Amino acid sequence: MKVDGVNLRQVLSAYSSTKARPEKPESGSDKLEVGDFYKNMEEAKNVKLPSDPRIEEIKTSLKEGAYNVPTEKVAEKMIEDILLSMKIKRGGAQ
Repeated sequence: MKVDGVNLRQVLSAYSSTKARPEKPESGSDKLEVGDFYKNMEEAKNVKLPSDPRIEEIKTSLKEGAYNVPTEKVAEKMIEDILLSMKIKRGGAQ
């Protein structure tokens, strides 16, 4: 391809003078800014929720290896979830 009447040096000079360049930080001034979402997540980690005796009971049972999962309830919940997802895919309740 041949382009007549174009001075390549002028084009490159114009391009290099207009393209955005990141600002160079002063030496030794590296910094990291953390967004609000991350700050809120860190604060949420430190929130102490009121203790629920049922949760403590389950934790203890799990540690002791004595936690019994009622299989019938698990199966019922799985079936409910499947039926609900099928209803949603079909366009809602009919």
